[in-house]
Amino acid sequence: MTVLGVPADLTIYLLLVQTLPLIFIKWQVTESQYLQHAIALQILLFLLFWLVWGGYSIDAWRYLTRFDRDPLRFEEEQLFWMVGHGLGRVLLDPWPLKVLSAIAAGLFAYATAEFLKRYTQSLAYYGLFLIPLLPAFYLTFGNAIRQGLAASIVMVGLVRLQRGQLGAFLSLGLIAFFFHQTSFLLVLAALLGRFQTRRMPLALLLAPLMSFIAYQIAAFYGVNLSEHIRYADYDEGAFHWAKFVVAYGLAWVLWWVHDENDAEIGWLTASYGYMVAVSSLLLRYEVPFERMLLYSEFLLPALLVLTLFRRKILVEHFVRLWAVSVILGLALWTHPSIVSTLGY
Repeated sequence: MTVLGVPADLTIYLLLVQTLPLIFIKWQVTESQYLQHAIALQILLFLLFWLVWGGYSIDAWRYLTRFDRDPLRFEEEQLFWMVGHGLGRVLLDPWPLKVLSAIAAGLFAYATAEFLKRYTQSLAYYGLFLIPLLPAFYLTFGNAIRQGLAASIVMVGLVRLQRGQLGAFLSLGLIAFFFHQTSFLLVLAALLGRFQTRRMPLALLLAPLMSFIAYQIAAFYGVNLSEHIRYADYDEGAFHWAKFVVAYGLAWVLWWVHDENDAEIGWLTASYGYMVAVSSLLLRYEVPFERMLLYSEFLLPALLVLTLFRRKILVEHFVRLWAVSVILGLALWTHPSIVSTLGY
């Protein structure tokens, strides 16, 4: 059944998933074994979403038909094709994609929860609440699955970097690279945020101009950059400038309000800013810019939760935040661009 062209069951499911945190928090189920179960349930519900509604995206059949080929013949991102090929040998279409989407969503949710658990378990639950409010949750796990898997693997690596395990982070970043090559940009942003925190504003300030300057310089020497940038000629970025303004403005706001005495918040804030800056290097090209900007959203649940928690907004005003979030969620879940991307 659809309502205004939107699958009603999809929207109802997401609404119920977002209502559970309100119920648990109002019951004051915090810092206990029950909260651990609530966190596990929330992650499971994300997995179930993709096992039910995943697998029918715009690019679904392009992936599925390629899973039938010899994965070693692909020149790049061989790990993704090897995993997809293996799943395709034991599962009927479109189940290989459903499983891959569920794995990606589960890794991302796990990484977000683990990152925030270092503070308190309740923060992990708040972080999970924000995940279904991200366009990247639907656009990467539902359609650009290679990118979603790679980003989730990098986020698991971010937990290792949080614990000072640089080698493990780089190893996971290398694995992610063989799922989707552009994931090295998220690795780069995390490293720059960690070790070049205070220089982020300069990168953010200059980055939006670089795309246009580089294009003019290359054109002067007779080089067409569009030939070297994937999807450069695509012009389907309907909200190209709106997304830039929101992400760019948010990066500055988060930098201005972040606690300078908290190194971890500074790291995350700078990493988000660097990822927006790196994406802005492609601002002239609609689709490449939007694809790169999706990586920045993977940092937002942990970053926003820590920022709001430090200012006591999260705990004192959660009911109001929940109401606003549900309204925003409904606008996202029923938006034609999301619904059509998922194949409905």
